[in-house]
Amino acid sequence: MGAIQGRKGDIYLQTGNATAFTGEACHLVSGTTYQISNAAKLNWDRATAVTVYVGGNPVSSGFTVQYPAGRIVFDADPGDAVTVSGKCYATTKVGYVQNYDISIESAALETTSLGDEARTYMGLGLLAWSAAFERLYENDTWAALARANATSGYRLLCKFYEDRSGPKRLVWVGYVTVTGHSTNLSLEELVRENITLQGEELIYYIDETEAA
Repeated sequence: MGAIQGRKGDIYLQTGNATAFTGEACHLVSGTTYQISNAAKLNWDRATAVTVYVGGNPVSSGFTVQYPAGRIVFDADPGDAVTVSGKCYATTKVGYVQNYDISIESAALETTSLGDEARTYMGLGLLAWSAAFERLYENDTWAALARANATSGYRLLCKFYEDRSGPKRLVWVGYVTVTGHSTNLSLEELVRENITLQGEELIYYIDETEAA
């Protein structure tokens, strides 16, 4: 998949300790995607298994969990109220993004049989992703963020907006590790920072327009 480009984004850092939550209500976002209704608990602890309940009964299959977005995507309509238990982190916004590029890598294995008239492939899904962006210089905060990201165990969460016009918000969201930082000094322009990131686990494309 080619690079995804855009102009706006936000960076958040986990803070404090992971806090347990129990039986939190979730609301339907669209299709079969549900999101925890408490906006302060959107960033789930990846190290803690999330327990999903449908109609008050725990279910162990038929869904996937989007930890950085606080969402559950069911394979089919659950047909009853959805609640969730797990742990979450508080987050604080630590910066803004300008002029980003996201590179997503995937792979496929050829499964063509000898004698087939057309080639066939089996997709292996998402293998890796990375990103790079610019931002205005802000008192060398990125050096401190990179150290915290590497030593404290807290994760950086990036949201890259593909569309943020009015109430509409289409966003790529995922955890990242800082892999590079440089400062661009110019006599004719504002000082800018250039940051490169390596994605952790999956990146999700979500519609936040209906988010709580």
